Amino acid sequence: MKKNYIPVLVAVALIVVVVLIGLSTGLLEKYSYSQERADLNTYFNVVGGEETAIIFNDTLIETDALYRDGHVYFPLAFVDENLNNHFYYDMSQQQLLFTTDTAILSTAIGSTDYNFGTEFASESYALTVAMNDTLYLADEFVKKFSNFSYQFFAEPNRVIIDTVWEEERHALVKKDTQVRVLGGVKSEILADLSKGDDVRLVDEMETWSLVTTYDGISGYVENKRLEETDPVTPTPVTDYVAPAYAPLQRDGKICLVWNMVTNMDANSFAEGLLQNTQGVNVISPTWFSLIDDYGNFSSLADAGYVTAMHNRGIQVWALLDNFTNKEVSTANVVNNTTSRRNLIDQLIRTVQQYQIDGINVDFEAVSAEAAPGYIQFLRELYIECHKNGIILSADNGYLLNYDRGKQGEVVDYVIIMGYDEHVAAADGVGSNASIDFVQSGIEKTVSQVPAEKVINAIPFYTRLWKTTGDIGQVAYGMNEIENFLNNNGVTTIWDDGTCQYTAQFSVDGTDYAVWLEESESIAVKLSVMEKYNLAGVAGWRLGQEKSDIWNEIAAYLQQ
Repeated sequence: MKKNYIPVLVAVALIVVVVLIGLSTGLLEKYSYSQERADLNTYFNVVGGEETAIIFNDTLIETDALYRDGHVYFPLAFVDENLNNHFYYDMSQQQLLFTTDTAILSTAIGSTDYNFGTEFASESYALTVAMNDTLYLADEFVKKFSNFSYQFFAEPNRVIIDTVWEEERHALVKKDTQVRVLGGVKSEILADLSKGDDVRLVDEMETWSLVTTYDGISGYVENKRLEETDPVTPTPVTDYVAPAYAPLQRDGKICLVWNMVTNMDANSFAEGLLQNTQGVNVISPTWFSLIDDYGNFSSLADAGYVTAMHNRGIQVWALLDNFTNKEVSTANVVNNTTSRRNLIDQLIRTVQQYQIDGINVDFEAVSAEAAPGYIQFLRELYIECHKNGIILSADNGYLLNYDRGKQGEVVDYVIIMGYDEHVAAADGVGSNASIDFVQSGIEKTVSQVPAEKVINAIPFYTRLWKTTGDIGQVAYGMNEIENFLNNNGVTTIWDDGTCQYTAQFSVDGTDYAVWLEESESIAVKLSVMEKYNLAGVAGWRLGQEKSDIWNEIAAYLQQ
């Protein structure tokens, strides 16, 4: 009988063994480390060849660089946004420019040579590469004018670029291990780590930590494989010293008035218009207007006018506009190096000829297409102005395409046109310059431009809105609108919201609305300007104001 139990016991034992093997296999499968490796080309989002991933300040960005002939080439847009925004690509003439406070560097696209002011230089590599409508700049060329560190690694191509050198947490690897895509033993392997390797700790979790390797791979490592070390502070790169733009500025507050001059005879009216003013120390006659796409302009400059103003202790900042001649394309002028140089050369010669003290650039409705060239124009004009002691100012409306920060770096004064809040029916009927609108313009500007460079312009005119039928408005000088209201028996009331006297009324069946500019509204604007310690005040335009506003302006200038 006992012999009959042996086969049963053997069978049971075999079943137990099979179960144990199954359990151990399942546990092994569950807890064993995956050896599957991630595709690094996919990880870095590159397809091979010259395409090179950019890891900028520890972040893999969507933009790619190129690796060619032993150099990394960065896209100009990336350089402009992150490394140095003083490069300018003239597509029409196929050249790259770099502008400092004293000189302009120029190089033909694809060339190894460049001119920097009067100096000639050459490198062993192409400074630029143009491919698929994108311009790329060589690593070492950009580094001449920017503070950053970079390292290139192959297979796949990637470049690590750093511009921030803050304290970092680091750890040593205690035992050979792997960096994985996610925190888990089944996640794909990104890289192998050996005992003693150094990694940067980015984020520490319960059992895994996010780390970055020296060659730019970010992934997860088990905490038990790491031993945190003392923090590390990278050595900052400070080889490049940015140009120091030194503004030419008057002592004390600026009090500028624009003088509208439409013909040579109008120059003779300026002295009469100044009779009842107080504190005016700068006058800006509207003398220069672009007349074609090649940088030529018309001029109403008058030597006697300049002499008369100088005798009054008033500087003359001649205005250049881009809107008198509607057929002129501002983009064509400023985006073409030859046209820009022609405009600048003629401006400087004319200013010197008439002993004019400054140039006031009033380019309005600057398009997105023209915006980069406009900044380049101001940078190049700055160089020539400062060589010759000429003050440079630029007027700014409320369009997005005015880069006030870049303007404020180079021009001596950034002037806010603190009016035209409501101009067309599309804007809605409303104030020309409510106090909130004025204050907002000032706040936005001083957040980008030093307050001592900012002038706020106030309106010497009021817009009378017709609200019956086709909505529209007409601009009136202060005396003109006062006479209109008095003649029609209109009473205005003070509005705390706009800080202006306002009225809505009807005349002969036509409805009107008005927000007045007069001494009290001007006083409120000046008080806000004083709060922000601005460089001064400007007024558009001389002759439209009432004499009593000069008491308010004089008080502001003395604060």
